[in-house]
Amino acid sequence: MLILLVFLCNISIAQVNKATTTQQKSTSHSVKVSKIKDREASYPGGIDSMRNFVRRNLKYPQKELYDEKDGVVIVKCVVWADGHLSDFEIAQGISKDVDAEAIRVVKLMPKWTPAIQNGKKTTVVMKLPIHIDVN
Repeated sequence: MLILLVFLCNISIAQVNKATTTQQKSTSHSVKVSKIKDREASYPGGIDSMRNFVRRNLKYPQKELYDEKDGVVIVKCVVWADGHLSDFEIAQGISKDVDAEAIRVVKLMPKWTPAIQNGKKTTVVMKLPIHIDVN
């Protein structure tokens, strides 16, 4: 029996000592990203809702079952001021197929509550660690 435990913990965001904005190049455009926020971007319903979403939607790739690859996949993405997600990439992976599945699930997520800086919605880069344990 395959037991897949998925834990999303410590949504990691780069922080600096003072409020700044930087330009980051994506594949199709330049993204203005805020470094310090009054309020971080968040999944609707919070961390527990996000864990449940991932648990319901993640399907461990069948061809990886033999190797039972587990660990942490970190999906990096942009959360825009309107809450939509884009620019998905793997910051840390397990295998090509497991990484692709993690990105597929993050792409399915609904719009997030955007980050707030100086009272305004702002665009941020998020790193979402997805812990995968196959027993």
